[in-house]
Amino acid sequence: RTGGRRTFRQRYLVCDAGGVEWSVGDPIFLYVGNEADVELYVNATGLMWEWAPEHRARLVFVEHRYFGKSTPLAGPGEHPWEYLTTEQALADFSEFVSQLRGPVLRSARSPIIGFGGSYGGMLCAWLRASAPWLLDACLSASAPVMSFEGLDPPANPNFYAEGVTVDVSAAGGASDSCRQRLRVAWPLILKLGESGPGRAEIAETLGLCGVPGDPWQVVYWLSSALDYMAMGSYPYPSSYILNGRGFMPAYPLRRACDHIAAAAPGPHPLLASLRAAVSIFYNASGAAGRCFNLTAGGNNETAEDGRKWGYIYCSSILQAFGRGGTSDMYWKAPWNVTAAQENCWAQYGL
Repeated sequence: RTGGRRTFRQRYLVCDAGGVEWSVGDPIFLYVGNEADVELYVNATGLMWEWAPEHRARLVFVEHRYFGKSTPLAGPGEHPWEYLTTEQALADFSEFVSQLRGPVLRSARSPIIGFGGSYGGMLCAWLRASAPWLLDACLSASAPVMSFEGLDPPANPNFYAEGVTVDVSAAGGASDSCRQRLRVAWPLILKLGESGPGRAEIAETLGLCGVPGDPWQVVYWLSSALDYMAMGSYPYPSSYILNGRGFMPAYPLRRACDHIAAAAPGPHPLLASLRAAVSIFYNASGAAGRCFNLTAGGNNETAEDGRKWGYIYCSSILQAFGRGGTSDMYWKAPWNVTAAQENCWAQYGL
């Protein structure tokens, strides 16, 4: 339900793992969808498939509103994503679980175990906490439910930057020289970007479609690829983080670091290695063309989902994200709630 009596169709998938003969009363494993097409989670949530035979569980994957094919239509004068909030999504899932036990599977006594990762893991945990009669348990992975202001002890706003830093270090299976060179890269780009010839050199070496007007555009473009590769770091080739539009290799940041760590000394080789590193994400489909556009994401679908995620962030959760500059490989950018709120207003009017 969106508003008044208007409703929308919410997509869900019911699957049986090989060898499972599910019967009424047997367990149900429910994936609580997050900010992507639900079919991607069917192929990226291996633990549910691995555990299903042992527990004789039926697998159900439910899609988050406004993603995939579950799209409410806005009314006259409403923002296209008017009802894209965490609260509305939790209400959807509550209603869905009730229907799942009733007319969908007709198995009122089946234990339902929720699964979720990242934002979906947060939703799963909140659903279990707010309505414990709906889920018998919830298994959440990488679900930063303690990443908000007002906690005691306070949340560490640099947690994600520190996590990505681990991935590009020996502790994450890469090389410590990768972390060290990335730390050098940011001030190098900003220094080169102070002059027109320097910005032209950046554009040529990184293979950009145009000369950037501001070197910070380049810094954020590069760091965004690292962030996405960290989120899509599976021990096997995966297309999840790319919405199925191309594959990244297993442990993509390790492969990115192979390029960076192997670069010869000097600014030009370092920039060239960064181009090869971020190509793993930005050219995973092989369709990037002759140059990279700083305003384009990995693909249109991934970019659109990113914009919707930004709307959820601004409308509902406003997590604390910062960069420490010492405990991570980035520049110093402390969490600033006022700046975050101003950015939300500028982008979404929220």
